[in-house]
Amino acid sequence: MSRIKEIGASYGKSPTQVSLNWLTCQGNVVPIPGAKNASQAKEFAGALGWSLTSDEVEELRTLAREIKGIKMPIEES
Repeated sequence: MSRIKEIGASYGKSPTQVSLNWLTCQGNVVPIPGAKNASQAKEFAGALGWSLTSDEVEELRTLAREIKGIKMPIEES
């Protein structure tokens, strides 16, 4: 989580925005976050209009693979 925060700080984005952007960068995932209020919808929208670098995408993919008990359907085809 600290690396997501670091990456977010470099873009002026929250960890949620970084995570959603990372999902969209996979090419085979379309995240559909459920906003419960306007504030959450604004935060989720902040994941759009910018992109992580390919190195950041791969770094976060590697970190995601290390999480025990979580199956990641995000693999390159």
